[in-house]
Amino acid sequence: MKKQSTDLLLLAGLFLFSVLCFSGQNADASYEDAVIVFPPIIGTVSSVLRWITFGIIGILAASRFNAYKNYETAPQTIYCFFYGTLFLISLANGDLIRYTLMLLAIILIPWHVAYTVTRYGIEKIVSVLFSVSFFLVVLGAVVNFMKEGLSIRYTGLGMNPNSFVGINIFFLITALAALLLSRASKAMRILILSTFVFTAFTQLLAGSRNGFIALLVLVFAFSFETKKMKYFLGISLLLGFALLIFNAVGLESAERIFNLSSATSDSGRSALWSRTWEWVEKSPLIGWGTDSRTELIGSGNIHNMYVALFLFGGYFIGGIMCALFILGALLSLRSPVYVKRSPYRAIYICFAVYPLILAIMSFGEDAPLGVGAPWFAYLLISLGLISGIQASAKLEHTKNFFQKFRP
Repeated sequence: MKKQSTDLLLLAGLFLFSVLCFSGQNADASYEDAVIVFPPIIGTVSSVLRWITFGIIGILAASRFNAYKNYETAPQTIYCFFYGTLFLISLANGDLIRYTLMLLAIILIPWHVAYTVTRYGIEKIVSVLFSVSFFLVVLGAVVNFMKEGLSIRYTGLGMNPNSFVGINIFFLITALAALLLSRASKAMRILILSTFVFTAFTQLLAGSRNGFIALLVLVFAFSFETKKMKYFLGISLLLGFALLIFNAVGLESAERIFNLSSATSDSGRSALWSRTWEWVEKSPLIGWGTDSRTELIGSGNIHNMYVALFLFGGYFIGGIMCALFILGALLSLRSPVYVKRSPYRAIYICFAVYPLILAIMSFGEDAPLGVGAPWFAYLLISLGLISGIQASAKLEHTKNFFQKFRP
């Protein structure tokens, strides 16, 4: 392995292993008629490799600390306060290791990703990310259809469908970015576009209302930034038509999206939230700590990060943490002038919209609170990508400025 490729391979490994470590059969799923179930050993090995990758990146980032002063961005700072607050709350209970790791990760990992962008260029980074995405999309389709086809909600490599859509939306982002940057042959552009369309359909087949909203937000942000709202209209009509067909043939995924009247009750969310608010009311000032989901509610996932935050810290600290997460997402979309003038501004928006999508989807999930969740890993990557694009654009802007004064 060439020394100069280490940073790029670590980024690709983080992207790949963050998905594969969650591959395999769900603990509560049953596939008696399945042709194949993804071997659990793949997930186990990938989990180990993911932590090794996290560790190596962390060590590299810490060793280059002085070189990263240009990579700090406002969104990353806000998220550092968010996870730093969780870390402080966790000092009193058993989640200290989790939130220590998450705080270190939100500080170090985006810096490494940003450094990799400035070193290799966004074109190379997007090429690598799309290649990994393409591999995971194809592998996920093979595994999913060899289980029970479309008779169950689409889960890709075997993850929970609600977790899958938060990962799959990042695959869609890499496809859009690759399409914007592609200077390859017409055949390659067709491949990228086909991958995007197929991946969008799997987002629908997961039967997640969160996933459907996330898809619309991504397409709207892309269409708005490129000033081609016809893309949003066309893709929205295509997705709507596809949902109608899926519903007509009786697919569970489409029926679930259309059944809005029981959006929370049919998944058990309303019962969890009701029980959680009862505990919040019992300690509204200081909450119950970061381990309270399991200790008090009896579930490690109450399917709403914001409700979980109020449970952790009460109305005051919980409210501050909710505001911090949403503020970080909104600040991600705010690009400096030199980025707006950069040819990569549309690429920037594609990746910058991911934190906002997570903020929206977190009304139905609390994956950003898990150190091993792919949602968290992809949040780190997206923050690093927008930081790297900012740094590259600033460097190019400075160079062009001084060229004006050359004799």
